Amino acid sequence: RDLNQLQAEYIHAMYRSRGLPDSIVYGMEEFCVFGTIAKNTSAGPRHYRVADWRAKLADGSEVIPKTKSQWLDEWREIGVRYAWSLLPDDQNFAEGDWSQGFTTVQLPRGSRFDLVYTWTKGDQPYSGVIPGMECPPVTLSIEEDTE
Repeated sequence: RDLNQLQAEYIHAMYRSRGLPDSIVYGMEEFCVFGTIAKNTSAGPRHYRVADWRAKLADGSEVIPKTKSQWLDEWREIGVRYAWSLLPDDQNFAEGDWSQGFTTVQLPRGSRFDLVYTWTKGDQPYSGVIPGMECPPVTLSIEEDTE
């Protein structure tokens, strides 16, 4: 597993370059967006479901990531057929298989949480925790003093 914080500016540029409407480009600002790489590095098949993952906050509350299927349903309602950037929400992996895409959690920028992720091997469930995740903060633009 590998998760990389993505700044809002990167998401804006990527989605705008693909001609997506402003409602999508700027709507993503309400979400922590992480570039995610999932890879099966062990022997035998594995399965994961993003809907089973949780962002656990310091107060004990949990936020479920928004899945690719949820995004695509929402986007189709406004006529958008783009699907490329998001992590598949339900996937089976043979040994050595991998996948990548965005994982999204609806939390304000700067929020901190532990990501609890799960997978199965056969019928046996497993889980892991990535502690101290931080939603990418808003990037400030500082102008040069021209006096």
